[in-house]
Order: sequence, then C-alpha cells, then structure tokens
Amino acid sequence: MIRTLFILGRVSNLPTIWTNCLCAWLLTGSGNRNEFVVLTVAVSIMYVGGMFLNDYCDSDLDKQCRPERPIPMGEISRMSVLKIAVVMILSGIVLTGLAGLVPLMYGVILGLLIFIYNLYHEKNPVAPFLMGGCRSCVYLIVGAAANSGVTLPVIVAAAVMFLFVAGISFTAKKESKPGRPSVSAISWIFLPFSLLIYVPMYPLTMSFSALTAIVSVIALALVFRVKRSPGQMPSRLVGWLLAGIAIVDLMIVARFGHFSKITAIVFVSCFVVGIVGQKPIPAT
Repeated sequence: MIRTLFILGRVSNLPTIWTNCLCAWLLTGSGNRNEFVVLTVAVSIMYVGGMFLNDYCDSDLDKQCRPERPIPMGEISRMSVLKIAVVMILSGIVLTGLAGLVPLMYGVILGLLIFIYNLYHEKNPVAPFLMGGCRSCVYLIVGAAANSGVTLPVIVAAAVMFLFVAGISFTAKKESKPGRPSVSAISWIFLPFSLLIYVPMYPLTMSFSALTAIVSVIALALVFRVKRSPGQMPSRLVGWLLAGIAIVDLMIVARFGHFSKITAIVFVSCFVVGIVGQKPIPAT
C-alpha cells in the first residue's frame, strides 16, 4: 500500500519541489527558518495531493492508456484517491497561512490552479501554462514569507520555471511520435534561460555562465539520444527534464550570486535523488 501511495503521489519528483523552495529562500536573503520548513512541507503536501487528484481525474483514460496505474489495477478505489487529494491540498493551503496572509493568498491561488489544471487539462491547449503556473506559485509562496518579500530575483525565478515546466508539458504532449525531438519542443525547453541572460542591476556571474554552457551541452546530448515508440509518451525524456528542475534552480541561484559548493552539492544531490527515485516510483 505504501508503494501504491508513493506512485500516486509521484514522490520521486518531490526533490524538485524542495529545490524550488530553497531557491526562492536563497534569493530573498533572509527570513524565519521555521516558516521556510513549514512552507516547504505545505507545498510538498499540495504537490502530492495534486498528483492524487490527477490520477482520479485521469482514471478512465488510464484504463486504456496506462492500465498499470494504481486505480485501473484495483490497488485503491477512485473515491479514496479523491478524498486523500482534497484533504492534502486543503491542508497545504492551511499550512501556508501559518506564515502570513500573503503566503496564504498565494497558497489559495496554487490550490485553485491545481484543481483547475486537473479538472480541465485533457485536450486543453493552455494546460501546460496552468502546470507552469503551479510551479511558479511555489516561489511566490516562499518568497512572500521572507523579510524582503517577493523580490525581482524571485519573480524572475518564477517566470523561468513557469516557462520550463510549460515546456516539459508541451514535450510530453507533442513528442509522442517516433524519432528525435522536434526543434519546437527543444526551443520550449531552452526558452526560459533567455530570461536569465539579462536582468537589470544583476551582472552575469562566472558560475552561471559555466553552468549554462555545461548544462546546455549535456541537455542537448540527452534530448537527441532519446528514442521512442509510436504512440508512447517519452517518459524517460520527461523524467530527466523533471529531475532537471533541480539543476535549473541551481542555475537561477548562480545567476543571482548565491552559488557555493554547498548549494551545488545540495541541488545536484536532489537531481540525483530524483533520477534514482524514478526507477521504483515513475515520475509521470
């Protein structure tokens, strides 16, 4: 049963939620550490709840396309999944309120986006942007609790992740044909990094430039090596990209001058944990 719950919650992606929170916290500079922990737990709970809700909403489709999922397999009832999802999402919203009114406001927005996305994502052309909006809210929730509030770096980070996650979603939706990824899909993945090149009052750092070059080469190599079967979602590629959110967070931190050996170890470790965790617990 524990593994079933982990699969439903896609917990192998949780390290990327933690790096989102840590990235926003580092960019703000200061704040209450207890509130940071509470907010990290809050958005983690909401993420898992959102994944439960996704399986509930897609249960009919999964019977045809993904019969190995817990609900089609009969490992847990559809209504039980819905109840757990609602409780977790609402609990996460309540927890954001412990850090103040503004984090609560962003928490409510995140909760609404989670429900709207899951209820209306099928064949919805703007669904990738709803998913990107969910990730952006994580930065705003954590940033709002800091002493300096939601600063320009936090806004830039939220925008970058909005585009990156939307790009992952577009890749998952469009790249279902055999062969190599299209130029349009690759463009969506790399588009966010253009926002990091020029930020007023924040000159480029050597660490960011080096990371950008390394990540670009590795990412292109991985993308072009992916092979897929007709009609099958590129789960390996999407899984790598999802785990790569941790590396994108590291690049954002480096862009705004907060790079260090410790931050590099933490963010890269989250990336590795995400990749390794995808073997027993699929990312999608």
